[in-house]
Amino acid sequence: MMSNFTDSTTIIGESGAEKLLGNGDMLVECAIISRTSKPRLQGCFVDLVEINRVAEFIKAQWPAEYDPSFLDLEEKVEEFKAPSGEDLLANKATREMAEEELYAQLVEDIMLREYTSISYITRTYGVGFPKAGRLFARLQRDGIVATENDASKGCKVLIHDANFNAPSINPGSTELVVEEDK
Repeated sequence: MMSNFTDSTTIIGESGAEKLLGNGDMLVECAIISRTSKPRLQGCFVDLVEINRVAEFIKAQWPAEYDPSFLDLEEKVEEFKAPSGEDLLANKATREMAEEELYAQLVEDIMLREYTSISYITRTYGVGFPKAGRLFARLQRDGIVATENDASKGCKVLIHDANFNAPSINPGSTELVVEEDK
């Protein structure tokens, strides 16, 4: 039962609820009864006092039995500890190392292709768009992939040399390191 047309439209998506009388008067959405609208039906009305009486009767007939594994939940919540700063730094270092390995594999793969794109990286390596975008931007910064984009093919791969060592960024610094062949 709604007080006005706007409330009815907001809550059930159509008018009609503002005309309900209460005490079991209802609109029912059921494709078997009607596929175009919610028909108005009269259901049985159960007062809150009656619901409480039934609940009390059931409690009196069958005493509560509590599962022991759920009795100490507060103790289990206290056992959980948020990760420390050291744990977060270790996780970040692990992610950076994994991204470096992924980048090295990506460079090898990209050098065998004529064109590449962020969507190719996303599909081939199963990474999300933001990570694929970071890797693609790094390929462009390192000069492996052109910055100009061919809408149908992606960006042209500029380096096809298997002996090429891409510059890398040391984790924890912003210094660019170029490894030279000796």
